[in-house]
Amino acid sequence: MNSKGFSIYIHIPFCRERCHYCDFLTAPLPTGGVDDDFIDLICTEIKLWGERIAFKNVETIYFGGGTPSLCSPGQIDRIIQTISSLFSIKELSEITMEANPADLDSEKCRGFVRAGINRISIGGQSSKNEMLNLMGRYHTHDQTELAVEFARSGGFENISLDLIYGMPDQRIDKIARDLEKFISLDTDHFSCYQLTVSRNHPWKRVLPGEPELNDFDLFIQEYLEGFGYERYEVSNYCRGGKRSRHNLVYWSWKPYLAIGPGAHGFFPDVKPFGERYRNIGSLKNYSGSIVSGMLPRHEPHRLSKDEAVLEYLMTHLRSVSGFSLDSYSEVFGEEFTDFVDQKIFSKVIEEGLVDLKNGVISPTRKGLLLGEEIAWKMCNNGRRCAYPKCQDKIFMNLRAI
Repeated sequence: MNSKGFSIYIHIPFCRERCHYCDFLTAPLPTGGVDDDFIDLICTEIKLWGERIAFKNVETIYFGGGTPSLCSPGQIDRIIQTISSLFSIKELSEITMEANPADLDSEKCRGFVRAGINRISIGGQSSKNEMLNLMGRYHTHDQTELAVEFARSGGFENISLDLIYGMPDQRIDKIARDLEKFISLDTDHFSCYQLTVSRNHPWKRVLPGEPELNDFDLFIQEYLEGFGYERYEVSNYCRGGKRSRHNLVYWSWKPYLAIGPGAHGFFPDVKPFGERYRNIGSLKNYSGSIVSGMLPRHEPHRLSKDEAVLEYLMTHLRSVSGFSLDSYSEVFGEEFTDFVDQKIFSKVIEEGLVDLKNGVISPTRKGLLLGEEIAWKMCNNGRRCAYPKCQDKIFMNLRAI
């Protein structure tokens, strides 16, 4: 038995409507709601993994989507009970659910809490109904306010709100209005995501440019810090120490299991330098694999050393915590300075992009926005010609996160 902890991501793909900016795997909600047969598939996949992996201690669980709040509390309870029958869910484990504001009421929230959900992430996205309509969201800001009230009265003590910025023709005054409205709801966590769309998306030509986006980002940080929120990761702010522990798993080179169609997972201990994988995306093929007693893994990819080092730097430099030189050596079996050209590393420090203190490399306030660029600069130093070849694979992995 392996006492090392791990995390579980569970993908519930169903949506009432697909948001206009969404690039994740989704599926139309069946007429009768989320089918119990689909929950059976999720539980069976968990059981298949229970027979195959040595990890036993679950540290975090995250229900994402799609729209997992379309599930009933009873369905969520079945999934969590299946996990607890095979693995040890620690008393202090963090179990998060993403929720659309329009799906919540007090009784449903109480049911989710009874099932074991102890953290809820509400997709408010904007305080302007016109902007929500533009996004293709099916809720209003009034429903966001009610959702926070329902979550609180239903027993949630850890509530997060999502905000999207960088929308077409957006200005700082509109972002300020969103922040003012959201802060008034008195939650302890915000996820502030910069809008990203595909290269051929019709919004591409009317989105703010990089200088404006950098201004937006700095404004959001200063505004939230003024209200006591700590920026602990590129997109995330909290107060009272309520960081998203599951979010930090992605940026800390820790293992997480993927459950559900299209979900992505990572096993850093697979030799030599870790393995990323994703599940089959087609609901029909996902179901067929599970019914046949086979894990629905698709395209498992064992990282080369070049890929692993680059991903390690990219992910860790998203967090203000960075990484220790000792942890790097433990993973890669060499000193960090053996890999990175010392002149380039010194220049990155001189440019004020990273700090090196007490054996820990961490991004500065300026460097936090440039984690990918810093990683490429430190890795692509003339000795690592393989990086251009692995770039598409790496970015596919990180987009999945």
